[in-house]
Amino acid sequence: MSHFDFEISEDNFRVVTLKAADQNNKNVIKIAPGLGNNMFKYQYNDLDLIYYDPDLPLDHFLNGNPIIYPLPNRVNNCHYEFKGKKYWQEKNSKPIFLHSLVYDEKWSYKEPEILADHIKLETFIYIDKDHPVYQGFPFEHQLKIIYKLFNNKLRLKYEVNNKDSKELPYGICFHTYFNYLKQRANSYIKAPAETYMELDADQIPTGKLLGVEETDYDFNDYRSLKDINIDGAITELQDKPKIKFEDKLIIEFDYSKEFSHIQFYTPLNKKFFCLEMQTCSADAHNLDAAGFKKAAHLLTVKPNEKSSGWLDYKPKLC
Repeated sequence: MSHFDFEISEDNFRVVTLKAADQNNKNVIKIAPGLGNNMFKYQYNDLDLIYYDPDLPLDHFLNGNPIIYPLPNRVNNCHYEFKGKKYWQEKNSKPIFLHSLVYDEKWSYKEPEILADHIKLETFIYIDKDHPVYQGFPFEHQLKIIYKLFNNKLRLKYEVNNKDSKELPYGICFHTYFNYLKQRANSYIKAPAETYMELDADQIPTGKLLGVEETDYDFNDYRSLKDINIDGAITELQDKPKIKFEDKLIIEFDYSKEFSHIQFYTPLNKKFFCLEMQTCSADAHNLDAAGFKKAAHLLTVKPNEKSSGWLDYKPKLC
């Protein structure tokens, strides 16, 4: 028998908690809509999957699960191009180089809804000419993130609704900071892919795709993170990625066709690692404008139309 519940609380900030349980599993997620819509907790049974540092603000891109939109990761010289027009990625008159424009914004939400097989929370942000995001991304539109918690998975669905008279170019990334549930050496990733993205000295993709075989980006079979220190992306994905914490848990990812890249961030001196599902590359707008369309995988939405996609986290005890 499944049971779903929610709670809305307020201590230092407002938190929306979703719960799902049955005879086998217990799942809890916590979201802070007012602080970047950050899902800073995902508890599966007694395991905390997401890294959260309470001493670091939640509306920061180094904590929890920041939403990176509309230009994931790095943007060359804080400028981007689309359809022959050049834009300056900025907010509040400050240039933005890394992780784009919405991770620290206040989002609105509807009261959670309990359905037959899951509980959902719909969150949204409306970007018009008066919104600070519009300064660096001048397209009038609405972005929704819908959290759907089932007994056996968590689905994050996004929806971009273009309200503008011009075509809108976007990318989105869920920048999840995962905890090491066991020792780093006993934490493994499998993410089959054909290529990884060549980077320049500033870690900006050149547009050139290189074969992953026998490189630090070769995760075609399970590989320990013990000595892996990378900050870059693979593409031409061949199968669903998985994280395995030996003898403890496997997290399988599933996703819609919009997701094309996986960005890794695995610093050696941190308590976390990142496997980030992205709908495009870093600096995708500029790569697309330069003719590297396959490498960029930039998505667009025509006026008065919508674009959407979904990402599933599927944890399972070993």
